[in-house]
Amino acid sequence: MFLNCHSYHSLRYGTISIDELVQQALALKLKTLALTDINTITGIYDFYKVCKEHSIKPIVGVDVRVLNEQLYICLAKNQKAIGEINRMLTAYNCDEVEIPKHNPTLDHTIIIYPIHNIPEKLSEDEYIGIRPEEINFLIKPHLKKLIAKIVILQPVTFKTKQEYNLHRILRAIDNNTLISMLADKDCCKHTETFIPKQKILEAFANLPEIIDNTAKLIERCSFEFDFSTPKNKRFFTDSRENDFELLTKLAYEGLEKDTLVGILKLKQE
Repeated sequence: MFLNCHSYHSLRYGTISIDELVQQALALKLKTLALTDINTITGIYDFYKVCKEHSIKPIVGVDVRVLNEQLYICLAKNQKAIGEINRMLTAYNCDEVEIPKHNPTLDHTIIIYPIHNIPEKLSEDEYIGIRPEEINFLIKPHLKKLIAKIVILQPVTFKTKQEYNLHRILRAIDNNTLISMLADKDCCKHTETFIPKQKILEAFANLPEIIDNTAKLIERCSFEFDFSTPKNKRFFTDSRENDFELLTKLAYEGLEKDTLVGILKLKQE
């Protein structure tokens, strides 16, 4: 149910270190924990290692956002998921390819939509996350029909009131504004912290199907990583010599380009 946790790898948003995140989970005797930093996977390998050391099942993924709007949470079903999520984010960051608001083509990934961004149709691997404070929304007929696709969602972004204040400072920096000028949508909710699992289950006590959905989703998530085997290529091309030749060529091309730009600027002046 803690399927949307942020560390300080969520740039100008998260406040908690990987170690602190796992220690809080241990204090609550959690057996499963997800790390879903915003538009990045930089923390997942340290997270995986620390979780394994403490016998916690690590679930990894990404909280996908565009212009401060949370579109959905991606959770890895297997190792291939990280590659396909990264390709989507890279295309957006480097080539300005728009991130789909709904139904992204991610074959190895489970998607959880927040209640404000529910698509017209949900695929087999797509769900809706409901926070404990949002349970009353389930009286709406269109949500009642979707109970089979709803899971518990308890996001985590901060630990203490002091960290929440730090979060607001980070959000003000990110938005280049004063703290007093921040809108509600710019910051996380006051509820985005760890609370006892039993308290969450009590909140959903009259909705056992949602509890069951959440347990089944957790079972479907998997990620393994072998730290003993190097994952980087030995060569970019087919040999060390050809790598050096390519780097030399690119360096001279860059030097020539910078020189021409410098000459043109001098002529303009």
